[in-house]
Amino acid sequence: MLKQSGPVTVGMLANQLWSYAGSGRRDRVSSLFVQPFLSYTYPDTTSLSLNTESNYDWVHHQWTVPVNFGVSHIYKFGRQPVSLGVTGKAYAESAQGPQAGFRFTATFLFPR
Repeated sequence: MLKQSGPVTVGMLANQLWSYAGSGRRDRVSSLFVQPFLSYTYPDTTSLSLNTESNYDWVHHQWTVPVNFGVSHIYKFGRQPVSLGVTGKAYAESAQGPQAGFRFTATFLFPR
């Protein structure tokens, strides 16, 4: 779900995954994903965003909680608009894995 009000977008994406069939030699799966997000877009198409892509493993009772802060901007290459962005990631909670990271994105836009 999401709500847009002027330059502000706020919302949440969530899902739950369960295993129900397959090899008995594999671990069972029960995983919750929660992604609350907030973004602000300036009139010049620059956007700032804050979100978390949190996972909870119900089988092993472990949280993974990266906190992401990003900035993006829409550029035009000829007639093709492209959103280019960078996001920094720091882990508030992680059972294993990195302590920080970066994400670079390029999204080609096809407006009508």
